[in-house]
Amino acid sequence: MQQTGKKFIIYAYRLTNDTGSAPCIYDLNGNPTGVLTLVCCKGGQIRHKNTQNEREIKTGLRHIIGKKHKEKIGNGQDEVYLMGIYKNKLLYFAKIAKILNMEDYFDPNSPYKGRHDDIYEIFSGGFKRNVNNPKFHPKGQIEVHRKDWLGGYALISNCFAYWGKESKVMPQNLLKMLPLFQGHKCYELNTPEGMQIMCFVEKLWDFKNIIQKSPHDYINNINSKGCGKNENHPVPQGI
Repeated sequence: MQQTGKKFIIYAYRLTNDTGSAPCIYDLNGNPTGVLTLVCCKGGQIRHKNTQNEREIKTGLRHIIGKKHKEKIGNGQDEVYLMGIYKNKLLYFAKIAKILNMEDYFDPNSPYKGRHDDIYEIFSGGFKRNVNNPKFHPKGQIEVHRKDWLGGYALISNCFAYWGKESKVMPQNLLKMLPLFQGHKCYELNTPEGMQIMCFVEKLWDFKNIIQKSPHDYINNINSKGCGKNENHPVPQGI
């Protein structure tokens, strides 16, 4: 898979839940689309020093990947993969095809209108929550909306395997080197860790046929108030 002059990078992170909205493979009618997007969650931070002093920080996985790789993916310098881990299982693995600014993703003329994560509208001077998918990051969760937008970028893939409820159990030797909590890690493919990850994925998926399974808790069918509580899923004994 390696090519001279091209850098191959895998970003791995843990999800606190799997509702079909982040990442998203569905339209608003619940139909799989053949496109995987990550445009909500894993965004920025709002740090409160006191009730009158807060600081918005543009950070999080989407912002880091977008800032580092947006142009390099576009001109073929970088090939970037996104790996989602849920309850110590491989939830999805995706090759990022392109990265958009969130303003472009949510533009009224965007080709991504009508997706399950199409929950914001832009207007002069800011953004606002629309009426789509109301149970995901509901209108009242203003701070959550701000964190979404601090992520800055939309990650888009048309080459992915999303196993959802059929997520694949990961071996303990692989879990040892992956994120244990809610942070992320990145691995270059030519490192022992990167090769080990890719070897595991290649046993499950041929990188040709898109896999689109059902999420664990589809957001329209549950009484959700957003992304759920933070969970640190324990790593199996022996690690």
